[in-house]
Order: sequence, then C-alpha cells, then structure tokens
Amino acid sequence: MNRKCLIALVVGLFVASAPATAQESAFTRSCNVKLLSAFVLDIGARPSDSPALQASCRITHKSGAYGGIWVGQLTDYLGERSPLGTENDYYVGVAKKVGMFTLDVSAWLYDIANPKTFDGLAGDFVDVTGALSCSTCKMSPYLEIHTLYGTGPRSFQGGWYAKVGGGKTVAVNKRFALGVDLNGVHNDGIGGGYANVLRLTVAPTIPLKGGGTLKVPISYSSPLKGEGLEDQFWGGVALFF
Repeated sequence: MNRKCLIALVVGLFVASAPATAQESAFTRSCNVKLLSAFVLDIGARPSDSPALQASCRITHKSGAYGGIWVGQLTDYLGERSPLGTENDYYVGVAKKVGMFTLDVSAWLYDIANPKTFDGLAGDFVDVTGALSCSTCKMSPYLEIHTLYGTGPRSFQGGWYAKVGGGKTVAVNKRFALGVDLNGVHNDGIGGGYANVLRLTVAPTIPLKGGGTLKVPISYSSPLKGEGLEDQFWGGVALFF
C-alpha cells in the first residue's frame, strides 16, 4: 500500500471515531506513537543502528467489533539504508465478555515492504489470532495464540506462536504510575525458527493534561531455548491518546 492510501486510511479512522454531535459516539478510538531503540515485535526485537518509529490506531464499536492499522518505520537496518514503510499491518476483530474473561478473535494482514527487515522475508502474511484475558483479575493474565501463513515467494509458508503473560500498573502518586508486564513466547516455525523467550517490560507512566498518557518502556528479553538467539534490551518513549 502506498503512502497516500495509508494516510487516507488513518485520517478516515479518526473521522469515523469522532462524534458528530455532543451525543456519545458509538465508536471509541485508541492510538499510540512509539520511538524505540529497536524494531519490536511479539517474537523478538530486530536490532538497528537507528531508532524505530512505530504507531497504531484502533477503532472499536460498542458491539465489540474493531479494526485498525499498525505501522513500523525503520530508517536504518544494521547500518544499511532502507526506505520508510518497513511494515504495515491491517486488522479486524471482535472482543466479547464471557463471564470474568474477554474472548478476542482477530485477523491480520502483515505487509512487509522491505526484505532487509526480517533476513530476506517479504510480502504479505496472514495471521489469525485468538486471545483470552481477564482485566479484573490480579496481574491481568492473558493468553494469545497466533497462526501465520506467508503468501509471498520470500515469505515463510507457515508457523504459529503463543504468548502468555500478565501485568499490572501501580499508582505511585496522582501524577505517576509504574506499569510492569511479564510474558513468555513460544515460537514454532515463524521464520523457520523455534524458540522460547521470556520478556520483562517496566514502563514509568505519566498521565497528561487534556488526556493521553506518556510511557517510557524499558524491556529485557532472554531466550530460554532456541538457536542463535541472544539476550535483548531495548527502551524508548510512547504516547497513548
């Protein structure tokens, strides 16, 4: 997808979620922009000599149906210059309350524009995801199962990964909170690999006047099993609005 279409889609999401009158809108919008020291994904972070810019915007209907876009921009991969628009993801889904739990089913289309980002992998990838979470439980536990299939000639032909974890945000005072998230990922076949990775993220959180939240995530991940994997450390700043 070219940049003009991408901009038009993002603007359309904002317009669709804005209430036309003072009456409450049937849609809610949640967006974020992150400047990180690495290109960060569920299954690991790709190292880079320059920061990565990642942004997403999601529109949710009161029925639980939602759709959104995720964009990753990598300006420099291991010292080699690469164009912006490294990865663009588009997704739709529905989330429903089932007792104390939330069941979430979604479908994603990953458009990886630059093969340098993932060791030669490029093209479109389809991801069907099922997730179960409990936001009212202690540590807000969650479980996600992703099944992926690559459609491009340079994409992997299949694989899946599962992520399980939990987190909590503790208010230090009226102007400062600390968020903690611990999760483990089992990767079976994504990119031809197999690995178990444990990741801990700590994020000082500051609410902003007029709405929005500023976070400073700091993350450390360690491979429990897998070939050629190393400990990873990354940080950055994120604006949620």
